[in-house]
Amino acid sequence: MHGFVVPPGQDGMSVFEYFCDNEYDKKSEIGIAPDGFVQKILELKAKADPAFKIDIGKLELSEKDAKGLDYEKWMSERRAEYAKEGRLWYK
Repeated sequence: MHGFVVPPGQDGMSVFEYFCDNEYDKKSEIGIAPDGFVQKILELKAKADPAFKIDIGKLELSEKDAKGLDYEKWMSERRAEYAKEGRLWYK
């Protein structure tokens, strides 16, 4: 799982480059709705670095991201899937 928060530069613009080590596979793609998930990450970052400040209300989400799966529901389903298979799951 991965996600990105790219704060704007001084001119209000950002440049973001992303490199992949494999070909895109549409079948393996999932999307997690970032609202609660991003809030948790930003809170942890702010605790670790008090100078870190982002107004979550100003985040711009793509339509695709906004329609993503609920994070807690997805986590619960993965835990159950792993338990059924006898695999370890890390929270």
